[in-house]
Amino acid sequence: MTREKRLLLGFLALFILPIALAQLAFMQGWLKGGPTTNKGELLSPPLSAQALFADDHHWRLVYVMPAQCGAACRESLYILGQAHLALGKEMARVQPLVLAQAPWPDGLEAAYPALNFRRLAATVPLSGDRIYIADPRGFVMLRYQPRAVRAESLLLGKDMLTDLKKLLKQSQIG
Repeated sequence: MTREKRLLLGFLALFILPIALAQLAFMQGWLKGGPTTNKGELLSPPLSAQALFADDHHWRLVYVMPAQCGAACRESLYILGQAHLALGKEMARVQPLVLAQAPWPDGLEAAYPALNFRRLAATVPLSGDRIYIADPRGFVMLRYQPRAVRAESLLLGKDMLTDLKKLLKQSQIG
């Protein structure tokens, strides 16, 4: 084999070999289960709550209140409002929403005026005492466990804000 042919084969291998290895890695599933960057619990597949949300092109921070609103509940309401405010110019794209099956305590709506309170239908697939992020099409994709202690609750709010900002940055809708 002449030197020119070896050089040509070397250049071809230089370009074809990485593509072939990438294809093999993808087909064999070697790259699955890698680290993720989301802070909340990813729901796979996403839950469909389209009947709950009007198609108004808003992302939603959703808190499903428990039957009794204790310390963790009040912290969650506080964090929901603070996370919404911390979005800054993106705040108009997100709607904070509180869902409850039981009547909420008197004065709760007045204490948290930035939040939208709504009755929860029995057919919605969301469990109580959780915070969710839902996309504009009504699919719930991330879930967070509320905290009762303020310091932990603030970290939860920071995590929610990080995830939500990533979603808003990548989103073409809402």
